[in-house]
Amino acid sequence: MGHLVYLRRLLLENAGKSALMWLTLMKIVVPILIAVRWLDIQFNFTSRIGQLLEPLMELVGLPGATGIAWAVGMFGQGFAGFLVLAAQWDQINLTVAQATVFALLMLQAHSLPVEVRIAQRLGAAVAITVITRLASAVAFAWLFNRICLAFDWLQQPARLLFAGDLQSAQNWLDWFGNQAASWLLLLPIIFVLSIGLQLLKDLRIERFLLIALSPVLRIAGINPQAGSLVAIGMVMGLSCGGALLIREVERGQTTRRDAFMSALLLGLCHSLIDDALFAALFGANLLGTLAYRFVMALLLMALLAWLIRRISLASVERWLMSRPT
Repeated sequence: MGHLVYLRRLLLENAGKSALMWLTLMKIVVPILIAVRWLDIQFNFTSRIGQLLEPLMELVGLPGATGIAWAVGMFGQGFAGFLVLAAQWDQINLTVAQATVFALLMLQAHSLPVEVRIAQRLGAAVAITVITRLASAVAFAWLFNRICLAFDWLQQPARLLFAGDLQSAQNWLDWFGNQAASWLLLLPIIFVLSIGLQLLKDLRIERFLLIALSPVLRIAGINPQAGSLVAIGMVMGLSCGGALLIREVERGQTTRRDAFMSALLLGLCHSLIDDALFAALFGANLLGTLAYRFVMALLLMALLAWLIRRISLASVERWLMSRPT
């Protein structure tokens, strides 16, 4: 009986949460995709944007047209960017390596207006957050692409769980029908992911993950006192970990320096599990989006911590940290 009660509560609670997340996502995705469809019909918008971003995207081994999807995710939600990519799938024909490269770009630099603001509240200046996020995105993606090419790895065609095509539909009604099927399919996917994360917490697996992550925070120059909160952000997301850290800073439980270093680390590495799983639905390789991303973020953070320790505190506060609020 107890198991049935737990199962019922698990399903009901996550059904409500999933529905709210899906509605929030749709408020972003639907207007963007409609706008992209209209602009593409009227002005060949996707191709024009792809031409503007072609040098950068080619640098990391991607078609230029993928730039619009990254831009959508960068300034909106990462999920929205992935859905724009899915809507263009038949045009770009990505390999698994390329899908993973795109995922690395998206996972490192998405939702910047919101997440930069969170980092600013934690003490990181806007410029340092934007630079580290964008630089890490391009660097991680470029290096992964070079590794895949050097070893002829992940060169098979990427598989997509669902896809809407911006170009194939001959009229708006057909196009909307194709897109609506993809949008509706996203709801049960979010529901399953939400239940999975809740089970990790209820089965105390999440606690072991947090314990395992805590030692690596020392590499990043972060006091272990703030380690558990940062670990939460690395596993569950920047908003969750950032909110807890902001509260600790306001209470005086975490120093501004620890909060600043935590903001840098969370910017480079957050939502490790659910982001990697979601990216896998769009053809990305889990080894790249989870293990590779995690290791590269730690190496970069260790370098940043080493450099920051060699800068005077006054210079760090003046040039790298935001003003106290």
